[in-house]
Amino acid sequence: LLFRTTPKISVMNQAILSRVPFLLIVSLISSYWSTSMKRQIEGKKKLEISARKLEEEVAHITAKETELRRYSETVINSVTSGVIAVKNDGTITTVNPEAARVVGTKPDDLMGRNIEKIPELDALWQKMKQSIKSNKPLERLLISIKNMDGKTVPIGLSVSPMTSSNTKFSGCVGILRDLSEVKNLEEKLKHAERLSYLGNMASWVAH
Repeated sequence: LLFRTTPKISVMNQAILSRVPFLLIVSLISSYWSTSMKRQIEGKKKLEISARKLEEEVAHITAKETELRRYSETVINSVTSGVIAVKNDGTITTVNPEAARVVGTKPDDLMGRNIEKIPELDALWQKMKQSIKSNKPLERLLISIKNMDGKTVPIGLSVSPMTSSNTKFSGCVGILRDLSEVKNLEEKLKHAERLSYLGNMASWVAH
């Protein structure tokens, strides 16, 4: 119709005009695709920012947990008494240097092992099981163990059951003290008392 009413429009111009709807559609599609890509890029940036913040938060929490764990380890390792903690199944989770010394080994040689499979700690494990079963602490116990050096060691022991708030961890902790020096002093004192008694008896007989 346009060509008939306007004879001056060439066939080429008519071909161009016939493509206008197609070009319009392409333009609309391109605009939609551009907008969609822009939204995707913006969404990706937001996700990257959120992921980065989450990573920073996780790193911060991990650092705090690591710091707290190191602090706890420092405190436990500084205690002059021996400390041994186990899970209900007997897996050793904590051993400080003093406890390892009493047993006659190093902390790393005990960590992760099952206390049931360590004959030298059987007397300790029996008291721990008793505490776990009764869910009550046992205090001021006297036991003897034969350590890994073959030496019999008298021990003062207190054990207490442990249960976490979320019940995912439960077990028992034992606080032990090497009484070897105390026993040696007691023996020396008894020997001195016997010598004193014999001296008094000799003096009485002499008179």
